[in-house]
Amino acid sequence: MTGVQTCAIPIYYENLFKYIEKKIGVSIKLKQRRTYQEVNDLLKEGKLDFAFVCSGAYVVARREFPLKLLVAPVINGRTYYQAYIIVNKKSEIDKFLDFKGKSFAFTDPLSNTGYKYTLKLLNEMGYNPKNFFKKTIFTYAHDNSIQAVARGLVDGATIDGLVYEYLQKKFPERVSQVKIIKKSEWFGIPPFVYVPNKHDKLIKQIQKVLLNMHNDEEGKKILEDLGIEKFKIVSPKIYDYLEQFN
Repeated sequence: MTGVQTCAIPIYYENLFKYIEKKIGVSIKLKQRRTYQEVNDLLKEGKLDFAFVCSGAYVVARREFPLKLLVAPVINGRTYYQAYIIVNKKSEIDKFLDFKGKSFAFTDPLSNTGYKYTLKLLNEMGYNPKNFFKKTIFTYAHDNSIQAVARGLVDGATIDGLVYEYLQKKFPERVSQVKIIKKSEWFGIPPFVYVPNKHDKLIKQIQKVLLNMHNDEEGKKILEDLGIEKFKIVSPKIYDYLEQFN
């Protein structure tokens, strides 16, 4: 089987896939890609059996082919997350409008928290990235965007709040030079997804393993390393709000 993770940074996801392998008795080949579109393409072409994807990428993909939800993580009691707008700790920028004429980092064109949320903010003010920011870049990783702001390479960035909170807890030095000036509304959390195929029986086994991880000592430790309480089945409806961003 083939699986991929794109929406997170921890190396502990390798342990998660190894755990699943052991439980189902089938080898899983982990594929990682730079962009969210590349992962969507692999799913569409049947070259991936399941994947952990960004919410924005999921909403785009489900319109194009029969992509199904497998499970979603529960973090801090929620299956929802936020976008954070960040600046350097020394910056005098304290509201989004202050970014006019400044430089800004996005994560990925299909990212909800790392791109589309900011497009929504700009649209509501009658702007777009080209006539609002002096310069924009894509970093292709939320952690990269954080470091770009910390090092003064850009004035600000929009990032996945889950990544920020994870780093603040596990590696606080990596967010010590940035501060949050705005948080978004709540969005459906990045899910595990799959495309129905000949491996549906194995997919159901994987789903069962993920849903029961928090009841297993080894599984619970892996979840703790990831900052996840447990996995649960969620309704596709929790992502409907994101349709307006796409």
